[in-house]
Amino acid sequence: MGIAMGVMGTDVALEAAHVALMRENWHLVPDLFVIAKRTMRVVRMNLLFTILYNLLGLSLAALGILPPILAAAAQSLPDLLILGNSSRLLRQKLPDTASASGGVKGPLSPFQA
Repeated sequence: MGIAMGVMGTDVALEAAHVALMRENWHLVPDLFVIAKRTMRVVRMNLLFTILYNLLGLSLAALGILPPILAAAAQSLPDLLILGNSSRLLRQKLPDTASASGGVKGPLSPFQA
């Protein structure tokens, strides 16, 4: 895994890195793992919901209980729910490790790590 630190890095380093820290503070690296775990938890939740929703919808449509027009219209609902669930990642709070190491408290976007 590559980590580029600071905004003053070369463009090649920023493009090659998996993660770009906006500040040159090594104490933020453990926060990356916290953010990654939260992100993967939300991704798994979204996948599970989508699979269950589609299985239920396909089963109801195959049995003739759900008309095709309604089934087609219902396909947009999980997309909206997934977007809403994923937007929770934008409102993350900094873990305690950053505040103890001089980090800034407050909301943390995955893009600000």
